[in-house]
Amino acid sequence: MSRADAVYCHTEVEYLAVAAVLPRHGGPILAGQTIWIFHRFASLPVLRRRLVRRLIRRVDLLIANAEPNVELGRAIAPAAVHRYLPFGISRAFASDDRRPGSPQVLGVGNDAARDWDVFAHAVEDAGVVDVRVASKAPVHVRGTDVAVATSGLAELRELYATSALVLLAARENAHASGITTLLEAAAAGTPVVATRTGGLDAYFTDDEVAFVEPGSRDALSAAVRRDLADPAARERRGRAAREAMDRSALWNDCYWRRVVDELSGLPLGSRP
Repeated sequence: MSRADAVYCHTEVEYLAVAAVLPRHGGPILAGQTIWIFHRFASLPVLRRRLVRRLIRRVDLLIANAEPNVELGRAIAPAAVHRYLPFGISRAFASDDRRPGSPQVLGVGNDAARDWDVFAHAVEDAGVVDVRVASKAPVHVRGTDVAVATSGLAELRELYATSALVLLAARENAHASGITTLLEAAAAGTPVVATRTGGLDAYFTDDEVAFVEPGSRDALSAAVRRDLADPAARERRGRAAREAMDRSALWNDCYWRRVVDELSGLPLGSRP
C-alpha cells in the first residue's frame, strides 16, 4: 500500500485498519467509504469513539453513498473531507425483457436494516399469495418461509424480469439500506415500492419509485394493492426508473469514475 498513489477502502472495517498502519504524514491518499459506523457511533464505548476519531484523521477522503451518512460524518469528523457519491450497480442488470407473471411480489437482500416483519405483514394484508424473497434471512408469510437465496446472477435477473413488483422495506438507517436492490430492480425496469429511509429518495423521485413512510405495514400494503390493481401505472413507473438509471449515471463504472474524479482533486502528499 505504501507504494500506491491512493488506497480505496469499501467500508470502515478496512479504512480504519489501513489508517492504523499507513504513515501519519505523506504516503498514499486514503479514501474510505462509510456504511455503518457513523450511525452507530454514539453507542460505541468512549475509548472506541476516541480511537475511531483518531484514525479518521488519517483518511483523506470520506465517501458515503447516502446523504444521511455525510451529515453524520461531518458532525463526527468536521475537519475531514466528506463527499456524497451516488452508488452504481453492474450493467449486467440492465434489461428491457419485462415479462410480469410470477412472483407477484419479490423481496431481495440481506442487509441488517431490512424490516422483514413489516414486509411480511404488508404482503399478508394486501392479500398477496405469490411471494418470493431472495435472501439468507428467514421471512415467514402466513407461517411459511418464503425466503430462498438465489443460485446466481441468472436466476436473480429472471426474478426481476418476471416479478410484478419489488417490495423494499427497511428500518431507519443512514446508509441507504437496500440501494443495491433498488438499483438492480430499476435497471431491469421492475416497479418498486420502498420505504423512504436512509436516503433512498435521493436516487429516485416519487414518479419513479413508490415511496412510503417507514414502519407502516398499512402504507406498504396499500401501495402494493394499488400497484397490483393497476399494471399499466406500475409499469410506467418502472420504465421511468429505468430511464433515470442512465440520466443519473447509476452504474458501477460511473461510480468508479466519480471516485477517481474526487481522488484526482486531492494532493498526492509526499509522492512526486
